Order: sequence, then structure tokens, then C-alpha cells
Amino acid sequence: MKRLTAAIFLNLLIYSSIYGLQTKSSMFFDYESAESMMKVILALHDLEGTASIEKLLDESLKFKAYQVSHDRNTSPERSKENQVTLSQFRSFMLSLSGDKVDTRGNRRLDITLPLYQDAIKNPDKFQKALQVIKSSPSVRFQDAYKIALSWLPTEVDFKIYAWILFDIGGSGAWAFQTKDGAQNIGFNLLYMLDENGEVDQELFLGILAHEIHHLGLPLSSYFKAINYDNLKETSRLRLYSDYMQNFISEGMAQKFCNNAPGVVSETLSGKGFCCNAVEPQRLGVFSTAAGRDSQPCCPGSEKNTEWPGIKCGKIRIGL
Repeated sequence: MKRLTAAIFLNLLIYSSIYGLQTKSSMFFDYESAESMMKVILALHDLEGTASIEKLLDESLKFKAYQVSHDRNTSPERSKENQVTLSQFRSFMLSLSGDKVDTRGNRRLDITLPLYQDAIKNPDKFQKALQVIKSSPSVRFQDAYKIALSWLPTEVDFKIYAWILFDIGGSGAWAFQTKDGAQNIGFNLLYMLDENGEVDQELFLGILAHEIHHLGLPLSSYFKAINYDNLKETSRLRLYSDYMQNFISEGMAQKFCNNAPGVVSETLSGKGFCCNAVEPQRLGVFSTAAGRDSQPCCPGSEKNTEWPGIKCGKIRIGL
């Protein structure tokens, strides 16, 4: 049964600025999984019994959003240290009601632990954040779509499922295509608040454009042509392709959808923001408009400070 009864359906007709051709695309925004997990967080906040929390948690993890997140977080393309299963996440969440939290030695759960502890301590601000995102005018979603489409080299017809959820793996936002070809974007509500505990809608919409851009990049034919899946991990062609994919996908999305400056180029107009600017202890390496680099694209971003040309955010994207 499809759990999209509370979702918003946007049927967008967009005129591309590249070829002047008309594309028809759709985006489904689903909030049900976040609303369901919010009940778990409130139960943990209110110190309800384990049986009650377990029942609410099991109901939440049945939602499609969590199956998609599980598939993404257990994908063979991810390193073992960056994988986490729904079973591990379930045990982790249940342990939050006890005296000793069990991250099972999982790196991703270690990353997400302080975020869930904050949500349990301050559930009101996350309830408010969810309502703010739900009330965003549909025209703003269309604007984000147009930004992404205008910086893609080919015409793309999208059918995107955007999942708003309290995620399992410690990423702020991600784009992921499941084996059935479905196009998915995930937004982790734990990362959607600024330093004042408010939702930055401009940042949210910029990230939406960023992730749509990832889904539309025509790289699949290249990877198929080089028989990527059968290349050895030590293959120079595989290493080259991995680097170029990061360079193209993250670099272009940062530059053109989020208006971030590069090493040799200024922002296209006004202020942009660097979506991958997070606390150094969480990431260590930052993304720049030219792909991954050893330099932070937002100096001082651990304090979420302003830097000319960039509005520094705290969103951990795609990791």
C-alpha cells in the first residue's frame, strides 16, 4: 500500500532555458515518516515505557522512506564503515530510552547520536520545523526545480519522491536511485535547523535544487560503457571515474545550484552557500565548488559564520 496520503503532489511544467523544450515532471513530498518518528521522539522525551516506544518505532520503520534510506545506507557502493541497517538503527533508537546508548560501534550512528539527543531534549523545535517545511508554497519547489534543470546538459523528465524524515545514517540530504529506477531525495529533519533552531527555507530550497541536479546528471551511460561494476577497486579507470564523478556531481551542484564560489571564480550572483560546510570534527574534509578539496569552502563554518559571498550552512549532504 502506498503511504502517500498526506503527501503533496506537484505536477510541474517547466520550460528549459537550454533548448526551449517543454518537460513534464512530478515531485511527491512525503512527510508521514517524519510525523510518525516524531511520535517516537516525543515518547522518548516523555520517558514512556520501552514497550510503548518499541511499538511506535516499529510502526515508523514500516514507511517507504525508511526502506529507501536502508537501501541507500547498505548499498554496495558505500564503504563498510559508512553502512547502517534498519536493524542497527532500531536497536540504537530503543537504547535511547535506557541508561546506556548503544551505537553498536557504527560510525554513522555515532555521528547521528548527538542529533537525536538534541531532538529528544527539544522536540518542540523539530515539530515546528516540520510544519514550516510542510507549509512552503509549491511555487518555491518549482523554483528549485527550474534552477536545477537550467544547469543540466540534457532534457530530463523527473518523477521524484522527496522524503522528509528523521534519517538513519547521519546525512543531511541525499539523492538516490533505487534498483527499480525510482528517483529519491531524502531530507534529514535533524539537520534542517539553523543556529537559532529555525528552518532556513532558502537553504532548504537550495539543497532541493542541489539534489535534483544530482538525479539529472547523465553519467549512467558513461559508467555502463566502461563496465564500471566489474572494475577492480584498484583499477586506475575506476579511481579516475570516482574522482570525476565527485568533481562533476558535487562541484557542479555547489557552483550552479548553490552559487558557491570556486577557487578561481566568484559567485554567479549575490550570496550563495556551501551545503557541505559542517563541523570539522564531523567531516574533516569539506566540499568546494570545484569538488572535494582539503580547504574548507567556508572558513570558520564550524561557528556558522558569514564569509563574503557564502551563506554557510550546517547541512551534511550525500555522505
